[in-house]
Amino acid sequence: MYGDLIRRLGDKVDMFKKAYSLATAVVGGDRSVTDERIKARLEICVTCPLSNKTYDPPRCSICGCKLEGDSSIVNLVAYEETARYGCKAPGGSKWKKAGV
Repeated sequence: MYGDLIRRLGDKVDMFKKAYSLATAVVGGDRSVTDERIKARLEICVTCPLSNKTYDPPRCSICGCKLEGDSSIVNLVAYEETARYGCKAPGGSKWKKAGV
């Protein structure tokens, strides 16, 4: 009983985090990145220990972005990374470290 309630609450928090991150990227007017960079970033995210594989498809536990499937406008991997948004892994951006 409580497990379902906690999961639904977690889903709402994930949606809020994702909406906030996406809105920041879109309003910021940053250009979209190439398909190659999107693919490279998703590969990094899928192997990250912060990826939440309890969802279908898996999602980032920090920003809520999907880690599989369509990575269109609703995913931060499609936008240029800035100090305000992008990969927020502890220890710094894994995308920047990999050069993508």
